[in-house]
Amino acid sequence: MRPKTLLLIFQFVTCSLFAQYAVFTVDTNQFYLNKDDSARFGNMSWIINGKPFAAGMPDVKIIPDPAKVDTILFRNSPGEEWHTILCNIRYAHTYTFSYNVCCGGFYLNNRAATDGIWSAEIHVQVLHPGQDIYRTSIEELYVETDREQIDTLTYSYGAMDSKISWISLEKRTWKGSQHYHTPDQYVQISKFLYLPIDPEPFSMTYDPENGKLILQ
Repeated sequence: MRPKTLLLIFQFVTCSLFAQYAVFTVDTNQFYLNKDDSARFGNMSWIINGKPFAAGMPDVKIIPDPAKVDTILFRNSPGEEWHTILCNIRYAHTYTFSYNVCCGGFYLNNRAATDGIWSAEIHVQVLHPGQDIYRTSIEELYVETDREQIDTLTYSYGAMDSKISWISLEKRTWKGSQHYHTPDQYVQISKFLYLPIDPEPFSMTYDPENGKLILQ
């Protein structure tokens, strides 16, 4: 076999193996950052599916799995509390962490994703239709249901928003007033931070009989 042919085969195999991974990297070329913001961003760190990551460290490679819920642990600086963020790494794309000058947090950008909106599909299996009432929220948006159905919440975010949002599932314990709601009307079933990194809707199903929340 000729050397040129061997080189082509090697290049093909290398590209194929690389394409199997989603790559997470840090944008360290943000020249517009002032000294304080640059230092703050340099102190940030993440743990992606158990793999530590920060500015100056090698890129993290993750095998994409559309059926798996992935986790990103985040903290602003060493010694601070870790925050758990859920996401779904579906594709072998490159995802770049950059600094958010608006809130002092971070962006996680994917060029292939749709900018500006993302959605969540919520399926609640109601045991007692017409009696049990559940509420699912993405930040200030929410939908209530008293029967088994699939609802979609579409959330819009601004150019300076990080896209990380609270998703919560609650059960209403009593109907209360028809004109306003009070916090003690609801019992929280689950609440977590979610970060959309691809355009597909996030999906979750709640099975009240078994007390399980299935995230997809």
